[in-house]
Amino acid sequence: SLLVNGLLDLSRIESGEMELTLQRLKLKPIVDRVCGALESRAATKKQLLHIEVDTLAIAVVDAQAVEQVLTNLVTNAIKYSPEGTNIRSRWK
Repeated sequence: SLLVNGLLDLSRIESGEMELTLQRLKLKPIVDRVCGALESRAATKKQLLHIEVDTLAIAVVDAQAVEQVLTNLVTNAIKYSPEGTNIRSRWK
């Protein structure tokens, strides 16, 4: 289901049909939400997530799109990193 939805989103982006709702948002709450949702998945591989976000980091973004991108990045890091890895990312 996630793969199909991802492919549909990619198709919409490429065709210019995807509408984004841009807002000026703090990134930390989005990053915290994604990492909180993925920590247990990382724990099954004895991995630790170290995601640092500047508390003042603000961007004009579509919240759902940023959340999806970050989820994909962290999920791939968990999936393709060896057991026991410390996964690090820094957002400024």
